[in-house]
This record gives sequence, C-alpha cells and structure tokens, in this order.
Amino acid sequence: MTTTSVCSSHLHALSLEDVATLAQRCGYDGLDISADLFAKGPPPHIVIDDSADLVARSTRSLVGVSRGATSLSANTYLVRDDPQQAAIAKEHVRCVIDLAQALRIPFVHVFTGRAPPAVDSGAAWQQLAEVLGALCEYASTRGVHVGIEGCVVHFVRSLEEHRRLFAMLPGVDLRVCFDPSHLYLHGESVFEAAEILLDRISLVHVKDAAGTADSFSLPPLGQGDMPWPEMLHQLQALGYRGGYALEYEGRGYGWREDDEMILLSGRKFLREHGI
Repeated sequence: MTTTSVCSSHLHALSLEDVATLAQRCGYDGLDISADLFAKGPPPHIVIDDSADLVARSTRSLVGVSRGATSLSANTYLVRDDPQQAAIAKEHVRCVIDLAQALRIPFVHVFTGRAPPAVDSGAAWQQLAEVLGALCEYASTRGVHVGIEGCVVHFVRSLEEHRRLFAMLPGVDLRVCFDPSHLYLHGESVFEAAEILLDRISLVHVKDAAGTADSFSLPPLGQGDMPWPEMLHQLQALGYRGGYALEYEGRGYGWREDDEMILLSGRKFLREHGI
C-alpha cells in the first residue's frame, strides 16, 4: 500500500511529538525518523541510548501517526580507519534495528559516509560489504529490512556503485532508500536507476535539486530541476506501491518557508501526481 511520510531530520527545531502532530495535520501517514549518528548532521529526533524508557518515549511521540508508514534513518559513517569507531558505527545501527523491531517499524536506512583517505579503495569496499551483510542478517532475525541511501558526496552514490555493492552481497536482502536527486546531480538517468533498482526500493525520498554535484542547491519541491512529475508517474507505472517521504533541506540553501507551508505544499504536489 502506498504511504506518505515526512523526514524528521530537517525539522530538528521541533520535538518529535510536534513533528508527528504537524505531519498528521498536513495529511501524511507517518514519519521517517532520524536516529542518525554523525557529527555534521542535524541533531537526531531519537538519541539511541540504554535508558529503560527509550521505546516508551519513542512510542508516545508517534501517537496518531500510522506505524505502517514509519521508517528510521540510522545514518553514520560505516567505513572507518579506526576499528573502534567502525565497531561503534555498526553497533549504533544494530541498536536502531532493535528499536525498529520494538516499535514495529519495518525499515531502517543508512548511508555509507565518505570513505577515509587512509583506507585503500578495495579495502573500503570490502569493509562496507561486510558490515552491511552482517547488519542485514541481524535485521532479518528481527523482521526488519535494511536499505542503503546513495548520497551525492558519499562513498556509494551512483547506480553503478549500487550495483557493485549488490554484486558483493549475493543473496543478501539489502534494500534501497531511493533519493534520485543524488543521482540527478551527478548527471545520471534517474529513470534508468528507478527501473533497475525497483525491486529493492523500500522508500522514496522526495526532494528537489538544482545544479550539478560541484555546485548545487536543494530548493522546495517543484522549484528545482528534478523531473518529479515524470519520476512519480514512472514509479507508479512500474508498479511501485511503497512509501514516499518528503525530505526538505532548503533552509541550508537560503529558503525560509514555514514548516507547515512546506509540508502542505509537498502533500499537495504528491496528490497532484497520484500519490
């Protein structure tokens, strides 16, 4: 069943409860909640810790929002030159998977981060494949799926890099959080990517973009260069029936729209194109 959600990451000035209330008021089914762990990112809405009430607190925040549409992001740099830091990153994602199981959230997505310059390229790819394989195996025992999101400035971003990663993990059910804006900024065909990755896509991030990988901005939905009407039509024509999550990063590029206006206009845009 097709569902709509809001990425909480760039609404970090609001509490998770307030984000949930706003999303519901604007017509969304759920949330894509940030439980990220990386220094340059916005503060997460769920801080993974060992407090006894973590699940209860997170559950209270989601009252009134459909659980079926909710996902968790566990973004952290998975490839590290320090084995201790690599172990911390892996354990963080494992803890997010445990939380997803407890909250009956079916999908956790991660990105790779940048590969450390001190790590040889081949070794970095091997480290990435090993940690993702282990995380997917761990998640499968908990009824949770893990997906990778390619990012414009990160280690895995292109269609070919996704395919290389899948080839290194035969038989592993590694999914995709599909954000075509990253591919678009690198000049790749987002339509070819959607068709090839379709069977692995568990969530689509809906975010506009303009420019190229060397000089880009991420404007409000409908104000950039991303061919979203055609993209949404293609996904539906291909039979995709999964979730769509509105992701807004415009404030980092000079836009100052009101949160509610952004969510309402995003929901209107999706409805106009069949979502």
